[in-house]
Amino acid sequence: MERYTIPHNVNTACITVLTFPDGIEEAFQQLRAFFPSTEQRPRRYFGVSYPQQNGKLMYKAAVELFQGECSSFENFVIEQGPYISQAVHDYMQDIPAITSTFSKLVTHPQLKEPGYCVEYYYNDKDVLCMSQLEA
Repeated sequence: MERYTIPHNVNTACITVLTFPDGIEEAFQQLRAFFPSTEQRPRRYFGVSYPQQNGKLMYKAAVELFQGECSSFENFVIEQGPYISQAVHDYMQDIPAITSTFSKLVTHPQLKEPGYCVEYYYNDKDVLCMSQLEA
């Protein structure tokens, strides 16, 4: 585990996945169709999750919005600040590794309460799993 700092708030358009964990890939496909990433304008894609009062997990598939860009999708701001993180390489070969990584991250003693977890898909094969820490 390593500390990771998000230097600026990240404004995103997102889709809440009501059938979590089913429906995640479909939500990302929909976001990619509306907000494509190109070589000239690469986008960052995220997953955001947090527990609800009923004990279930809320999951949002999210895409970074460019400055001045608006969306008719739900909006979510990924807050700047410190996170505890760990990368999962080749995640499609071992999807449960993401869950087990977050299980470790959320035991950190400086975890922000209430906070959330972020998956940052920084390329096609790897994801950085992050949990918010107190500033």
